[in-house]
Amino acid sequence: MKLLRKMERRFGRYAIRNLSLVVIATYVFGYLCQFVAPRVLSYFTLDPAMIFQHGQVWRLVTWILIPPESLDFFTIIMLFFYYSIAKVLERTWGDFLFNVYIFGGLILTVVGACVMYGVLMAVGSPSALLNIQAIPYYCSTYYVNMSIFLAFALTYPDMEVLLYFFIPIRMKWMGWLYGAFLIYQFYKTPLWSGRILMIISLLNFLIYFFATKNMRSLSPQEFRRRAEFRKNSGVKSQKRRDVSNTSHGDRWNKSTEGGRKTGTAEQAESRRPSEGFRKIVPGGARHVCAICGRTELTNPELEFRYCSRCEGNYEYCQDHLFTHVHVKNGSRPHLAEEEKQ
Repeated sequence: MKLLRKMERRFGRYAIRNLSLVVIATYVFGYLCQFVAPRVLSYFTLDPAMIFQHGQVWRLVTWILIPPESLDFFTIIMLFFYYSIAKVLERTWGDFLFNVYIFGGLILTVVGACVMYGVLMAVGSPSALLNIQAIPYYCSTYYVNMSIFLAFALTYPDMEVLLYFFIPIRMKWMGWLYGAFLIYQFYKTPLWSGRILMIISLLNFLIYFFATKNMRSLSPQEFRRRAEFRKNSGVKSQKRRDVSNTSHGDRWNKSTEGGRKTGTAEQAESRRPSEGFRKIVPGGARHVCAICGRTELTNPELEFRYCSRCEGNYEYCQDHLFTHVHVKNGSRPHLAEEEKQ
């Protein structure tokens, strides 16, 4: 991630803005070609045999113009859905990182198809020739859409969407459902070349998953540090607390007495963490996550934000900012998984 940040500072100005709209525009152009000149699409596929034997190098780029599915009403709905989540990812990551993610998946697909073609040609067996013929079929933009969806489900697991406009479901469950469907497709694919291309096409998501997954949280040292944090802060034993002692309750009391402050000074004061909360921060750190206790000193790679929907001044790291349960009516900060237990 540090390398990407350095690259962003140097090459970020060259990133394509609104890349999600460009991706949808390529699908629209592909559907127009499908209706106007269907035979043209056969010259757009990523076929390494045609590229190396007949010099049709345009196939290295034009395969992204082929739409993932046939056009119908549900396809239009899915395109709007994929555009909306891609737009959110683009705003969350930034233009440069989103460009790296999309173009990384496309480049990995092209490189994987060409390398596989070379290996199969070197083998030269009848089964290898059959796998060569299947390469254009498995090099599809379908997996580009799938990687966007899986990345969104990993970034916003607790976001709730309406499936078919009326079924509320969280993104993490849809992510598990899509993952199970991909495993089923992988199992049902008859040719091993198709299975390898499926993995290569989704390799950008796998890299993103392992790059952003905090594997350190599974270590025994991390479990011990969390236990010490809860013990020192009294979070585990604290069931309820007086809301009037918090900054939120203080502002409420002042407003009811007619002495409520206004202006930016009061807003800035309300965002400051209480002194009692600062005393438990080890090493004099300025930021601490109310869930895991990590600080900018123990984990410099993390980003910390205050939650505007919690009552009081509660700060969370980037791993728990969107996964915690908002503090209401004197409750303690915790995760949604703890409520189920």
